[in-house]
This record gives sequence, C-alpha cells and structure tokens, in this order.
Amino acid sequence: NLMVARFLRFPYKIFVDKNPSTLGHAIFSYTSTMTQMFFALLTLISEIFTVLCIYIMLFYINWKMTMVLSLFLGVKSVIIVKVFSRSIARAGRETQRFQREAERVYHEAYGNFKLVKLGLHEQNVIQDFSLQTGGFARAQMRYTTIQNLPRFLLETIGFLILIAMILYVIYFYNGNRSC
Repeated sequence: NLMVARFLRFPYKIFVDKNPSTLGHAIFSYTSTMTQMFFALLTLISEIFTVLCIYIMLFYINWKMTMVLSLFLGVKSVIIVKVFSRSIARAGRETQRFQREAERVYHEAYGNFKLVKLGLHEQNVIQDFSLQTGGFARAQMRYTTIQNLPRFLLETIGFLILIAMILYVIYFYNGNRSC
C-alpha cells in the first residue's frame, strides 16, 4: 500500500522517467514466493528425516506394531487429504483473485497516472488498492492455515499413537518380566 501511495504522489516529471517494470516488480515482488518455497522444502526435508528416524526406531522395537501404525496413519492421511484438499484449492483461488485485483488496480493507476493526478483520484486508488491487498492478506492467511492444518493433525495423531505404542511396549515388557 505504501509503495503505491508513494508512486501516486510522484510529480508527473519524475513519474515519466521511471521504468514501469521496475515499479511493478518492486510492488509485486516474487521474493516472498521464493522464500516460502525454500522454507517449505527445508520443512519437508526435516519432516522426512524425523519420520524416518522414528520409523526405524519403532521398526527395531516392534515391527508388527510399526506395520499396524503405518497402515493406520496411511488411512488417516488419505482421509485428511481428501477432507482438506477442496478447502485448500478454494482458498488458493481466493488468494489469486485478490492478487489479480491488486495488480489490476496498480496497472490501471500506472497506465492512467496523468488522469489520476489531474482528477485528484489518488485517495480512491489507494483505498481500492488497500481493499484488494487487505483481502489478499486475509486470503493468504486462510490459505496458509488450511494448507498446514493437515500436517499438524497428522503430527498430533502420530505423536499420540507413538506415545500409546511406547506405553504398550513398556507395559508388555514389564508384564512379561514379572511372570
């Protein structure tokens, strides 16, 4: 919002000398997208490593129980993915819609800069852009939350099952030793 407000307040002479792609790139930077992709990749690698270590340990302790756990978590994963996939797609479409609208407002203001300046419509453009970027921010938060919720559910369920298995193994081995 601040960048659009700042560019709309440029004197016309300075505005004409600016490169439109430089302004557009500054406003709609893809840096955040790259950062999110890199973070997701690092998270995926750490999650795979953690699950693999736990799985190997459990397989070593009790392979039968580990196979039952794997089957149970596999079924739970499929159910959770089916439940959340539509919501994730809908939230993603909403995020894209708000981003397109914010870009439209920017490009229209840029293309009609002289008319915006002459008609004193700066505040209207800023409000419209703020409305779209606010909607984008809310949609992005909703999308990120819904996208990460299945992972958190699976981790919680998996952790609870892991604790239950450990308690079962402790109880089973302590029960056999006392006999």
